[in-house]
Amino acid sequence: MTEKQITAIITRGKKRREKERVFSMNITREQGLYIQYRLKLKGKNNANIAREIGCSKEAVRQIIAGQKHSKRIEKVVADILGYKSWNSLVTNLRVKGAA
Repeated sequence: MTEKQITAIITRGKKRREKERVFSMNITREQGLYIQYRLKLKGKNNANIAREIGCSKEAVRQIIAGQKHSKRIEKVVADILGYKSWNSLVTNLRVKGAA
């Protein structure tokens, strides 16, 4: 293998990884409170979600408060509220004007 071929393979790998990265959108405190309100309307709370996916209720609270990110927890919250992804949930909150 030539040096040029190796460089091409490395470059393709970097581009592929960059495409795969999807960052979770940050939320404000007010948006987090609104998400909690919507979850309560659905009959869910942090403890229910935590038991469902096997994590601590504190971890769920931190995600909903916007202090940390977890794709797994964000996905579950978005699913419960009827959204395809966390980012679509946050985008919808921003459009609605929930702070």
